Formats: sequence, structure tokens, C-alpha cells
Amino acid sequence: MMQGMERRLEPRHSLRLGVEVRFAEGGADGMLRCHSGNVCLGGIYLDARALPLEEDLQVELVLAAGAACTTRPRLPARVVRNDGQGCALVFALPDAQNAQALARLLQQAKGAAQD
Repeated sequence: MMQGMERRLEPRHSLRLGVEVRFAEGGADGMLRCHSGNVCLGGIYLDARALPLEEDLQVELVLAAGAACTTRPRLPARVVRNDGQGCALVFALPDAQNAQALARLLQQAKGAAQD
């Protein structure tokens, strides 16, 4: 298999968003805070060393792009890769409201980055 092969169906955006990762593992609830490295409508890469997230773990992500952005979508997601430098997650099928909130957040963050 070729290294570095793009697997995302949607264009990715290099955005540093605040992310809360909420999960239940071993009968206990957990929550971590980290930042995104990049985001697309289909998934996200979280920049954080040694995240204790196993592949196939189901999580809920709460995204925030700072004070300028008014949306904080809550998205169900699944860990697809943990490479020791961060984790790649694919969004599960979010409801229409959160899918629209994610699209707005990406547009707002992109606009803020261009200012």
C-alpha cells in the first residue's frame, strides 16, 4: 500500500479547532481536550501525542473555533487510526442540524483565517 495516499472524499482544511473528545470505555466515561490538525466534512485529524483512543472506538466530538465562531457542533465519530502523533477519526452520520453546523463552522473558520 502506498504511503501518504489520500483517503478522504471531501477536501480537507488545515484548521486548529478546540476539540472535546467524549467517550465511554471500560464502563467509565472520559473526556479529553485537544486541537485539530485538519478537518473536512467527513472527518478530522486530532493533533495530540499519546491519545488513549483505540481504533474503532466510538466517540462524540464537540468542536469550537474560538470566540469568533458561534457554532459548536456535536458529532459522533469513530477512531480509524492512532499513529502516536494524533488520531484520525471519521464522522458517523450526524443529524442534519449538526452537519449544517459543521459546514458553517468550517466556513467561519476559513473566513477568519483569510482576514
